[in-house]
Amino acid sequence: MLMRTQISLVIALAVGFWIAALWINGTEVKLVMLAPFGVTVGVVTTVAIFFEKVAWKWPLINGLLVRRPPLAGTWRTELQSSYSDENGVSIRKTVYVVIQQSLRTMSVRMYTDKARSFSIAESIRSSESDDLFELSIVYQSVPEIQHRQYTGDSLIHFGALHLTDIPQHPESIAGPYWTDRNTNGHLRLVERKSARISSYAEGVALFS
Repeated sequence: MLMRTQISLVIALAVGFWIAALWINGTEVKLVMLAPFGVTVGVVTTVAIFFEKVAWKWPLINGLLVRRPPLAGTWRTELQSSYSDENGVSIRKTVYVVIQQSLRTMSVRMYTDKARSFSIAESIRSSESDDLFELSIVYQSVPEIQHRQYTGDSLIHFGALHLTDIPQHPESIAGPYWTDRNTNGHLRLVERKSARISSYAEGVALFS
């Protein structure tokens, strides 16, 4: 595990400097003093993982020790797009955005009635002048196979999404998106549930 390796290295360096300081000050250093090293690494790794996955979201910690809005869950989302349907009408529909998040990582997926999208790069940035955040995402959209042909109504494409003015504990999020097929639009994440879905049908059922 990468985190355990990193923690082991940091603790080993700390122990090394500590022993060197004791030796320089004339304190006798015995090998038996290193016996708790493995237990210490295990305990610190467990605490670090728990903090990374869970504890950072707690109100007493988030805002004091860390600043990162907890966004995880399934969001019912209102989509407005410049892309037109077969009747030439700009699309307005309900879609579902799923966010998985830890302190350092994030993944975003979106499910529509015709396609699913997944993030390939994500960034949360806080403003130095206020308590708001912005989330930037680069994603790939993969339509269902029946909509993916050249004669169909969509192709595999890439896009970007920029959600702005996000408070520490948001009840809704909104922002524009644009794609490399020369379309753009607006997303508004309006309602969240803690359960995570893996398909459009599951999203419909979750919010029905």
